[in-house]
Amino acid sequence: MFGEEQQRKILDIWRDYSRSDKTIIDAKGNAVPDIDSQREEALPALRGLLNDFLGGSMEIGSFKSSIDSFNKRNNLWGFTATKGQMFFNQLAKAGASDLAALVGILKSALALPQGLDGALAKVEELAAYCKVHFDKAADKRTAPNPGSVCYFLSYFWQVQDRLAWPIMYSSLIEALDALGVWEPSESPRADYERFYRVNADIEELIGSGGGAKPSHWEIEHAFWRFIRRPGASTRPSQPRQGRGQAPAPEAAPVRPTPAEGSIVLADYLIPRIAGLVELGADTENSGARKGYIFEQMTAEAFQLLDFETTSLGQGRGRNPDFIARSREESSAFIVDAKAYSEGYSLGRDDRAMREYIATHCPRLRSDGYKKVGFIVVSNSFKDDLEDLAVELTWETDIKRFILLETEALLYLLAYKTRNRLRASDIIAFLVSMTNPIGKADIIGKFDDW
Repeated sequence: MFGEEQQRKILDIWRDYSRSDKTIIDAKGNAVPDIDSQREEALPALRGLLNDFLGGSMEIGSFKSSIDSFNKRNNLWGFTATKGQMFFNQLAKAGASDLAALVGILKSALALPQGLDGALAKVEELAAYCKVHFDKAADKRTAPNPGSVCYFLSYFWQVQDRLAWPIMYSSLIEALDALGVWEPSESPRADYERFYRVNADIEELIGSGGGAKPSHWEIEHAFWRFIRRPGASTRPSQPRQGRGQAPAPEAAPVRPTPAEGSIVLADYLIPRIAGLVELGADTENSGARKGYIFEQMTAEAFQLLDFETTSLGQGRGRNPDFIARSREESSAFIVDAKAYSEGYSLGRDDRAMREYIATHCPRLRSDGYKKVGFIVVSNSFKDDLEDLAVELTWETDIKRFILLETEALLYLLAYKTRNRLRASDIIAFLVSMTNPIGKADIIGKFDDW
């Protein structure tokens, strides 16, 4: 159990949450009202996808993409982050040479556990599978990290029974560490066991005052509020890691990112590219001239990110501005650069986007690019375009529709240079994030890389 001071702090955290309006604020400062009701509405569809996979009526590729699409539309558990969808992508890629073995392990691991011992056995099995691939990977960042297994599995268990299984969010571990009640072990199995038991002790402590025991969701929200309080550190005292694990990035639904990272753009960008944001905000030059230069500079930024680019913009008919290709990753992006000083709004562009996709996707596929996405680059976005993103990924041949803020592109380029990011790192990040991708997203992901 906990010491007296720890008990007092936990009860203070709970009272603070209980007296609040219980509105959750996400990492970008947006309110998420009544998140629990939204989750309740989302659960049946999630369970349906999971049951289709477990029952054999949905193959692993379709299951992975369906879960990804669903969570991008309903980002209520943080699965779009590194320990969720990116881990799933890495897991599928690592197991591609023996898909039957991977499917067997996943079906066993994702199925609802029979008690804590059953859950720990599942964690151990999947972590061992990941460790084989992780240990032999030349670049550990591209391999499925065993440290992500607890979040990944507990997410799917909670989808099936939210009253029984707490999700092991990094933000919760941060809070427990700050309270002095967390000590990481040397294995994911032992970590989840400790997390589960500490979570149960917190429920008992709060319920001991005569009130009802809190749910897993309520504990999650209360401790997230504690982590987000003014003056709280957003970085855990972390440094302890389980043996054989690389530091695992955040997978909580609403983790704050530092407003400013440790990087200085001017140290890593050439002057021409460094002025891209200012160019996009310029109101004095003519629209056509400004647009042309903005397109060219954006294409140059993608070249510096190690993409091959082909310009198709002004003067070449009805085309996107350029195509960015990564032959090594068999991936390509159709890119439109929008130099709008007051922010980009869709207008009538959706019809043009569909034409671009219909024209260029077949050509790219025939040229060996298996995955094609669409990126819009602009200083800011007036619309979230979420409905359009869903329609395009469902109705056309693109895999992702991405809104990338210009400043975020520059930060991505700076971190690419400093951290020696590979094309695979950049692509995996771009396709895993929710729209729009801003500067804070880049800093939050790569500052401690």
